[in-house]
Amino acid sequence: MTITREAIFQAADELVGRGQEPTLATVRATGGGGSYTKISEAMQAWRQQRDAILQARVVPPPAAMQDRATQWVME
Repeated sequence: MTITREAIFQAADELVGRGQEPTLATVRATGGGGSYTKISEAMQAWRQQRDAILQARVVPPPAAMQDRATQWVME
């Protein structure tokens, strides 16, 4: 059975939503089949996309908080 990249991404997102690790086997089972080679290639892209999204969400603390933390450590 041919599985699309979008179906692989959807299966991985679904697994993460259920609190499961999206491995090649679990993505294959959730997505309904496909070759491990194709799933592996798509999962690399999915992980890069997920990491980019997570990095964009990281916001440094306000400067006042950083200053206070530095003061606290110095004490």
